Amino acid sequence: MRFLTIVLFLLLVGPVVVAAQTPAKSALQKRLPELSLKDVALEEALAFFQDATQANWFINWHAIESAGVLRDAPVTVKLRFVPVHVALRTVLESAAPGLLTFEVDQNVITVTTRKRSEEKMFVRIYPVQDLLVEIPDFRGPSLNLTDRMTGARNQPPQGGLFDSNARTRDDDPILTRSYRAEQLIRLIQTTIRPDIWNVNGGKARITFLNGYLIVVAPKSVHEALGGPWD
Repeated sequence: MRFLTIVLFLLLVGPVVVAAQTPAKSALQKRLPELSLKDVALEEALAFFQDATQANWFINWHAIESAGVLRDAPVTVKLRFVPVHVALRTVLESAAPGLLTFEVDQNVITVTTRKRSEEKMFVRIYPVQDLLVEIPDFRGPSLNLTDRMTGARNQPPQGGLFDSNARTRDDDPILTRSYRAEQLIRLIQTTIRPDIWNVNGGKARITFLNGYLIVVAPKSVHEALGGPWD
């Protein structure tokens, strides 16, 4: 027997009353004190989010059903005190693990397939000058106790107790800013969706220019990088 139990009070707002002009972004950031779904159809669960947030929604059923996900795919979720976007992502994962996602663009929340979403590339520019600055490693004189430990008392340690010939920071290879940028790009490409980057056969790409990273990638990647929702 299917049943649906939903208790929703948006924190600091009271009952579920969200102004029609509220941006979709704000609607997704509101918190749900409780969300309990047991074997609820995906279509019914999404309808709840639409009614509760009063935001602009587009459910791309054509793409969803083309991926083999039915409208009556069962959803079982029990959450407390989470933002709407976390609850929505959990519902989509419950209905079709790894297949569905959502995105926000022009104040519209679109639910679609992950594949369809990642076909859309967006350009963002990230300043990284602070990450590329090399902090000098100033080294002090090295303590030389070799002669004293070997008992060579007649001849003072060369350079005294402190060896003035100690290697300094200038003897080390200095990493150029471009090299450090390459390291940063490689770190991103190996930790955030490795399969999606052009170096691994994907479509996303990163370019370094004058202290900035120019990233062409799906919105999910920009979110992981700390970029804006929309």
